Amino acid sequence: MTSGVRLLLGLAAWLTWGVVWAGPFSLPTTLPPAARQFPVWQNSGAVTCLPADTNAGGQTSCSHFATHRFTANQGDQGFYLVSLRAPSSHCAPIMYVVFLDVLDGGTTPYFFGALHPGASASRLIRAAAGPHVLTIGAYGDTGLGGCNTSGIQSWSVDVRVEAENTPG
Repeated sequence: MTSGVRLLLGLAAWLTWGVVWAGPFSLPTTLPPAARQFPVWQNSGAVTCLPADTNAGGQTSCSHFATHRFTANQGDQGFYLVSLRAPSSHCAPIMYVVFLDVLDGGTTPYFFGALHPGASASRLIRAAAGPHVLTIGAYGDTGLGGCNTSGIQSWSVDVRVEAENTPG
């Protein structure tokens, strides 16, 4: 995939909405060179939202987050394609947002839009060589359809990270 196509994918679903960060859930992943050439999807596991996370209008801003760890290698060009996929087991669209290295002061949000069950989206991010943590948040809205009629109680996400210069 060329850089231009990846950039277009990154801009296609840009949304603007507020984000609140809270408590980590961990999915440790360090990609060895072989996995970087053939990236695999990793599931975050179930993340539970609190009843108070849903407002009277049925909009949920889940106060619990998932994390995904990866290591940027010195030989990479510094750009990574982060792909998220809503598991096919979901019954309603979920909106996702990712932050890179929040605990180290990273505050730039990467919005992935509303992903229907089985759908995916990708964003190009810049990461220096070394270990990194993606903090992934989820939002639900009863207006998006599906089974979400009173807010989301739990969610998960499939994550894939690949170096921008990875062949294929």
